Amino acid sequence: MTEKGPASEEESNEPQGTNEARDGEESEGKRKEEETDGASTKGAREKNQRECEGKQKENEQQEKERTGGGEPAPFLAEDALSSTIRKAASSDGRQSAGERPEGPISPDLEGPDNFKVYRETNWLSRTTVRQRTVEVAERHYPAIKKHLPLRLLLQYLLFNRQAIGLNSTWDGEGSPLPATLLSWMAGRLDQYQSGNFTAKQVLWWAEDELFDGDFTWTDWEWHPDSRQGRYRRLDKLSLPPEVKRAIEWERRHPIVGVSERVWFDTGTAYSFQSASNLRKATRRLVQKDGAEIYRQKGSPKIPRAIQTYLNALPVNGFNKVARDHIEEAYAAAQRLSDESPRGSQDLGVRHARAILRAVEDCPQPFYEAKLNTPRLYARGSFQSLNREVRAPLVQDWTLLDLKSAQLAVCAHLWDIGPVMSFLNDGGDIWKELTSWVGLPKPVLKKAMYSITFGARAHWHFGSPPSTLINALAEGDNISKSEAEEARQKLMAHPLMKALYQARGQHIQDIKERGFIQDCFGTVMHLSSDQAEETASSGITAGVLTLLAAEAASYEMLLLWPAFQEVIGKEKRCKIMLYVFDGFYIKTADPRRQENWIDRLQGAVDRQAEKLGILTSLELD
Repeated sequence: MTEKGPASEEESNEPQGTNEARDGEESEGKRKEEETDGASTKGAREKNQRECEGKQKENEQQEKERTGGGEPAPFLAEDALSSTIRKAASSDGRQSAGERPEGPISPDLEGPDNFKVYRETNWLSRTTVRQRTVEVAERHYPAIKKHLPLRLLLQYLLFNRQAIGLNSTWDGEGSPLPATLLSWMAGRLDQYQSGNFTAKQVLWWAEDELFDGDFTWTDWEWHPDSRQGRYRRLDKLSLPPEVKRAIEWERRHPIVGVSERVWFDTGTAYSFQSASNLRKATRRLVQKDGAEIYRQKGSPKIPRAIQTYLNALPVNGFNKVARDHIEEAYAAAQRLSDESPRGSQDLGVRHARAILRAVEDCPQPFYEAKLNTPRLYARGSFQSLNREVRAPLVQDWTLLDLKSAQLAVCAHLWDIGPVMSFLNDGGDIWKELTSWVGLPKPVLKKAMYSITFGARAHWHFGSPPSTLINALAEGDNISKSEAEEARQKLMAHPLMKALYQARGQHIQDIKERGFIQDCFGTVMHLSSDQAEETASSGITAGVLTLLAAEAASYEMLLLWPAFQEVIGKEKRCKIMLYVFDGFYIKTADPRRQENWIDRLQGAVDRQAEKLGILTSLELD
């Protein structure tokens, strides 16, 4: 799939936004992190660019607060994260984002002064590798032994970029090189955010010190609509054969059980204590951030209670999974590679392998609250894996999920009569659509949720509905022409027609009202460029984000009674993993599992009946 501009993702009469539909395994939303490289130095151009920068950073912050699914775990130090690792260099003054200066680049950049700051950038994760891999990297790139920023950039290029779940393919190259990440690596994030640092210095430096010029990238593209800006992407990176072999070994093999296991960022040995420090610090940070986010959202009790429960689970069960089943998960990733026409270069395969290594480094998921959605996201965890690769890891747990959750919720909220009648009569939407279109459930599930929360479903002035066509094509490895035929069949179904029409009407209702209030009482306003009246304060987002957030709150409310059943009873039954429209459980006594399943199903089904939402909790 090639990268599409924002205008091709939605109807022309809808505001630009991000598709928040998720099926429990993959993120459908495209990351829209914009960046700037400092101000221009002359007249009106300087004023215009500063105004653009302010809007871009505001959008970048909103996007960072909202996104999740398929992202890496936090990058943290080995100790309790309270000590200073490096002293950050002072501001180098306002710099121009122009062309590279003549001569070698030797910036005075010492790297981040505290590794926990990394959580603000969302692009990197701590990674363990074999000692031999570090030795190979240091032999070919000796500068990383002296310069932390270069070491972190190399780690990202060799390992972490594979874990980024974007809605566009980068083929191993084309990986994003956002200014927030580069500035953090340099220890200049604060200066960049105030317009006093040119992030491209890090790339120029790496070009000289690491890659001897054999390293190129596409430049950042400015756009009057800041949401349509484009961050830099990797264009060319040549690696020595020995480095390629070392990295390929890391991708294909588990690190659990390797005796000479080290953290790539520091080169120090992995230990029980360093893993414990990472885990404890991550838990502390996500809970602290969650408290602030929930304060801004009006202190909703249910989402906060669910987050607190999940993040307080004992670590032993997760460590056991990583220890006992990680090899099977790597084997599942290899099967995906064997089945894909692109083999190990397949984006899904690369992503799965990177997430598996993140799971090994920190087996316990830690759930982060987001400002613009009620959903909880655990970066670089079981939650981020697709079902095929996740299945071996969770084989000792039991999955319970809501039947046609998002469809049922939207049918209720949007008052879609035909869909409610179909569900009330016991209809199964996936059996219905599979028979109608002839494609498997996972493909149709992804396609339908894309349509529900923002993807364009029809051609518009010669522009194809690329998101939907690509979802159908890639999901079942069919041609674009076959995917177009499948799209036509899908949208010809009466239920899909009714859903699409109701979505358009609800979007219009939100535009006219200017806000939504979710079922937890959180009010979210339509962003100023899309609303008829500008909100004076509070949470703001695009109409598609509001559309998805409203539905997601009911999804969580439906599951809340199940959490009430297990809270305080962790020695008998635990919800081990939350996957948006369901969860995995583990009972202490296998003989009591059926009783617990009945108990949880009954609690959720009663909640659904109370809310008038035509769904139920099913045993998968």
